[in-house]
Amino acid sequence: MKHINDVVSHQALITHLTGASNYTWLHFRNGSTLLLSKPLSSFEALLTEFVRVHKTALVNPKYVHQIKSPLRTKTPGAIIMQGGAQLPVSRRRWNQVADTLAMRGLENSEFTRLNSPGLVNKMPMRGQAEQETKQAKHLINPPSRQVCAIIRDDVKSLLLRQILEEKWPNCNVRFFASGATLTDHIGHMAFSELPALVLLDVRAVGWSGLSTLEYIKTDKQLRVIPTVVFINGQSGNDIEICYAAGANSVIPQIADNNEFAKIVERVCQYWLSFAELPVATVS
Repeated sequence: MKHINDVVSHQALITHLTGASNYTWLHFRNGSTLLLSKPLSSFEALLTEFVRVHKTALVNPKYVHQIKSPLRTKTPGAIIMQGGAQLPVSRRRWNQVADTLAMRGLENSEFTRLNSPGLVNKMPMRGQAEQETKQAKHLINPPSRQVCAIIRDDVKSLLLRQILEEKWPNCNVRFFASGATLTDHIGHMAFSELPALVLLDVRAVGWSGLSTLEYIKTDKQLRVIPTVVFINGQSGNDIEICYAAGANSVIPQIADNNEFAKIVERVCQYWLSFAELPVATVS
């Protein structure tokens, strides 16, 4: 149960759930899936903001892209999720699902208008003031900053993504499988486009991960990027070696996911909210 609670406590990362008998598939925003031995009804009770659209499907309204009304009176409707997944909407739930999703706004989504006999097509109505407010927020806080990370633990990666989405929505995170792909990515960036933060799980990629840190900190343009190292199973002078290679902070790996989330949020709070970084082009 603890594992289930850990997962559903970060529900912003879950796009939808599909059930079969006493098992449920959780589908995450990054495309990953997780199978848990609990019926879908158990998650419906825990995820109160989600909408049950079918006996086999529970959706996060945040990720609904389109809802299609039934083509005929005895056929089901459909929900299309961001990413392309299509889920059925049962006939007896149609009106309730349409009303619920309409009330929640369906940001970045749409209702398909079909001229089906006997059916009322629903379209969420937004006032001009609400639209202007959203446009103003987008202009004030554009999604223009990037966090780059090498984290091999899937749960910790999901936690980092959720923290950024909830606390720093103008930042997006990009994960890399190796130091080589990360350095190739940032090595071709203009100074104004450099990531606001780099997180390196050094032990997860072996000591060769230090070469990534050294690459960043010996380049006259990249060295301004705050680079935080998570080190696991340290011995001897491992911490000193990381600092000598240029790490801005060195943090021991934390096994407990909740504690990890707290630490990462503090790290992001400092580097993304408090610290001031150079803005002029490095010559």
